[in-house]
Amino acid sequence: MNNRSSQISPEACLDLFQLAEEVAHVGYWMWDIASGEVVWSKTKIRIYGEDSTTFKPSFDKFLAVLDEPTRQRVMAEIDAVLKGEKPYYDLQHRIHLRNGRTAWIHEKGLVIRDGDGTPLRMEGIVHDITERMQLMELLRDQRRRLDYLQVHNPVSGLPGRRSLLETLAHLLASGQSFYLAMLDLADFGTLNNSHGHLFGDTVLKTLGQRLTAAYPDQVFHYNADEFAIILPAGEWSLHCERLHALVREPLEVGDHVLHLSVNMGCSRAPQDADTPDGLIRTAQTALRYLKRNHATLPGTHFLAFAPSMLETLSRRHQLAEALRNDLHAHPERFEVYYQPQVEMVSGRPVGMEALVRWNRPEEGLVNPAEFLSIAWEEGLMAQLDALVLEQALSQWRCWRQQHGALNLSVNCVISDLENPQLFEQLREAAGEAGFTLELTEAEILKCDEDELTGLAELRRLGAKISIDDFGTGYSSLRYLHSLPIDELKIDRSFVSGLPGNPQDADLVRLLKNIVDTFRLKSVVEGVENAEQAAFLTALGFRRAQGFLYGRPMNVEAMDAWLQQAPKEG
Repeated sequence: MNNRSSQISPEACLDLFQLAEEVAHVGYWMWDIASGEVVWSKTKIRIYGEDSTTFKPSFDKFLAVLDEPTRQRVMAEIDAVLKGEKPYYDLQHRIHLRNGRTAWIHEKGLVIRDGDGTPLRMEGIVHDITERMQLMELLRDQRRRLDYLQVHNPVSGLPGRRSLLETLAHLLASGQSFYLAMLDLADFGTLNNSHGHLFGDTVLKTLGQRLTAAYPDQVFHYNADEFAIILPAGEWSLHCERLHALVREPLEVGDHVLHLSVNMGCSRAPQDADTPDGLIRTAQTALRYLKRNHATLPGTHFLAFAPSMLETLSRRHQLAEALRNDLHAHPERFEVYYQPQVEMVSGRPVGMEALVRWNRPEEGLVNPAEFLSIAWEEGLMAQLDALVLEQALSQWRCWRQQHGALNLSVNCVISDLENPQLFEQLREAAGEAGFTLELTEAEILKCDEDELTGLAELRRLGAKISIDDFGTGYSSLRYLHSLPIDELKIDRSFVSGLPGNPQDADLVRLLKNIVDTFRLKSVVEGVENAEQAAFLTALGFRRAQGFLYGRPMNVEAMDAWLQQAPKEG
């Protein structure tokens, strides 16, 4: 081939350069310092919201789109570059366009000098970074909201556990004497079961407002239906009486008028404990003692901690021993329950979450939160998770044969990956289509390099990795792009106020943006009514689980539910 014929003409080079500008959305500019002449490429003109066929650029028009602080920063940067104090011009800033829109640009430029070093002109490029900056602002806003939730309870909006710990630490460091009252609503679980969690959340929020009005800056929403209140040492018992009376006053929630009852356990600082955790623990010990001994303490609604109450800890010890024994000798006492996951538009089942239940002959079903925390503290989670995995996989395979494709979500803790036998079970399950492994935020953020490698291997084999209760733990966004994750489970605390609560609605919209931004799947937990489902569906969420579709149920109940559930097509 003739070398001359293979050369690219200057005109073709210019065309290619202009094409590259348009594709990359990067424009070119030049400023002749002596004459003041300014040259902008078509792409730069378009970035500035102008018509390239009629717009005549100038240095004044460049400055006209800048607010005063930005103008000063730009001029200072230009001056530093012209004086040789900086090698090149490099700034990111907003521009306010004539059409009313605000854009973000990143400009870079350098100075062309003569032989004596005198500046002749500046040349550079400009890049429209508006979309990136908008996304960063969205993520920053989400981070601020999630940081807020770290120190505030998402249900009531009151300061939460972290705020309580920090306040107690400050008071203890100051040497003050005071009482900490842990307040727990009686039979709140029954209220939740009869009216639903959405109603229960409204009760907690309304009661929290009443308590805060009487004790501003002293009330904390510690956990679930448990409030913490800091009281002066001298009149703590009078304040407990007042708190009891406040809670007993009729509480209007919707069409219901409730008459709540409350129990309180109190600890005195620094006599009963000199650390925040110690104060909470001793107050909760007094609270547990009161609740367990109501029959022998009629009419008593609050108690102060006494060392003899530590005997209540024997319950934990007894449960730990019973749990260890049943895992070894009576595995049949552990049963897997299943909660459906559905496609919201059709109600069609798409999968289920496997949940363990422990049925003790002497007391029936044990509260899962109680025995699961013991299992974790005693190092029994791998043994328990292996038992659940075996039962759930076997049943899941049967249901897939009967009902077609269904997903199975199984909870685990990161330490499960360190158990060779359980990890092998997970590897085998990973190859089956629809298998999902759920970990909490706190768990996945604890992953070391070996555990991350294990997760990545399970994912490579086909397992999906899901973050359970997203937004309620560490609330960090960094793992969304750095760790092997496929799915976010949106926690019910974000859903409970929908669709009527504007702040909850805004937050859920942001969560949907995050799901979409990181190209993740999602399951919304805690959907309890058709209004919530309609709102979530309109935002683009597809899958959900919650009481609207089905409570956790045993094999027989789940089998019956699948039989009558809507079918595809």
